[in-house]
Amino acid sequence: MSCEGVTAYPERIEEVVKTSIQAMKNKEGFFAFVDPQPERHFMDLAKTKGPEFALNATFLISTMILGGQTEPFFKRISISEKFNEYSWLFEPNEAVKRTDGQIIDACHKYFRPAGRQAKPIPQWPYNSHKLAEDYGGLVSNYFKKRDNNALKIYDDLVVRPRAKTYEKEIRRLGPKISKLMIQWVREYNLYDLKNTDEVGLPVDFQLGRVIIQTGGLKLEKPVNTHFIAHKILPVIFEDLSKRYRPEDISKSLWAIGSGGCKYKRHDICPVQELCTSLISTKRYDRDGLFDPRDVGRYK
Repeated sequence: MSCEGVTAYPERIEEVVKTSIQAMKNKEGFFAFVDPQPERHFMDLAKTKGPEFALNATFLISTMILGGQTEPFFKRISISEKFNEYSWLFEPNEAVKRTDGQIIDACHKYFRPAGRQAKPIPQWPYNSHKLAEDYGGLVSNYFKKRDNNALKIYDDLVVRPRAKTYEKEIRRLGPKISKLMIQWVREYNLYDLKNTDEVGLPVDFQLGRVIIQTGGLKLEKPVNTHFIAHKILPVIFEDLSKRYRPEDISKSLWAIGSGGCKYKRHDICPVQELCTSLISTKRYDRDGLFDPRDVGRYK
């Protein structure tokens, strides 16, 4: 399978996926101490306040997710005392009783954002008002208006905000995060949505780079990351999802990228035998491109 300077090897990708999932389930390698579900404790806390609250919390917190910062972020916001103190942030009808400044200040105190993680916070008051004024403060009503159809929800979150009606839409949920949010709704049994399997997996830089480093994709030239993440890999993952749980594919590969490659834990990586190279010390992957030069020999 070849397209625009990219050659994909689906059998190789499946081998990587299968090995990763087995290691995750058996807690092998760094899966013995890396949690592929860093959001789990937060979800458990949210569920204690009821299904509507849990759905609201999952929907809203998704806007704050940023790649490699996910695990420490969820550790911070899953401290019970802080969670209870600021739980009103996930109740739009309560949040809108405060000023926008008070909402933003509470977000900073509770989330303690690191780096780029602060960027979504200014949109929190907007989303709270939108949910409170148009949907009675309940994400379930937002879903119902879209026929509880995951595809319609995804399309509404991803496509329409780029149109002229942007001001009428929920903010900060792009292609990857919208898919992740829908995956969590299904995985944690928060709400019964139709067609969740058809939305696809959330694919980010980490997943793309893992597949490249393990020989699943061969690049002939620098290639746009969006093209790999939203054109090439979704087709392959759609086929793999017929044989493996989509959540397992997503969680296992994400954990390898964020918990293994990022910290150079190659000696205990479950897919080290399939890894052909490492990301080089001189970074070439930038400006929205995957660069074939960005490899250092592994062995």
